[in-house]
Amino acid sequence: MSDLGILCSHSPNFDDRTSPISLLVMHYTGMKTGKEALERLCDEKSKVSSHYLVFENGEIHQLVPENKRAWHAGISSWKGEKDINSCSIGIEIVNGSHNYLDADGKIPEYKNDQLKAVIALSKRIINQHGELEFLGHSDIAPSRKKDPGEHFPWEYMASEGLGKWPLIKSDDRRTLFELMGFVVSAAQKFVGTSDIGVGDGKQEMPVGTTIALLERGARVINAVHKRLHASMKIELKMLAKQFAQDPV
Repeated sequence: MSDLGILCSHSPNFDDRTSPISLLVMHYTGMKTGKEALERLCDEKSKVSSHYLVFENGEIHQLVPENKRAWHAGISSWKGEKDINSCSIGIEIVNGSHNYLDADGKIPEYKNDQLKAVIALSKRIINQHGELEFLGHSDIAPSRKKDPGEHFPWEYMASEGLGKWPLIKSDDRRTLFELMGFVVSAAQKFVGTSDIGVGDGKQEMPVGTTIALLERGARVINAVHKRLHASMKIELKMLAKQFAQDPV
């Protein structure tokens, strides 16, 4: 671990695992400063912790040994597993998010050094423990959590081999309903479950992060609408030309 310059900051908030490690879960702190987040994660009264905390400048603190069960997931589930703390490693990333906006009123962005540290740490963890699913807190607790939030770069992470990101070709000219079916089908393959659908009342809607997927879906729908509109205009012109040449 010394190659990443990881600092040790002991948290008393952990116990023994009851399951093998299979998940790597991303969080944002949602607090004003990294110092306040570190103090809370190491406060016995808070009853919360994570294995790691990554500051804006890329500084990494290990709070709980990886072989122990940190208390970061809360009420959550994934593929039928409800004790997520037992089967996961949790990484908290310092970011005020919706709770502490920037001076311009916008949600703070993640810092480049911070993201580089998260990538390096995540790759080291996966290299040590084998293939792990790379998720957000909003994936395992979609009804109550938003972190790691809108600004977490899931597409960039996937390009680094961390997590999944659905790719849709810009020249794809299928209809909107076909595309929506494609996205749902791809999501099911990514998470290995059928507990995802459109308007079926089911709560689980993973893939990267719920928020990022919804934003991506909105952009895709908008782009598809524009392409369909342009395509229909072209096809109508072709039909009009054909009708003029060979009227019924």
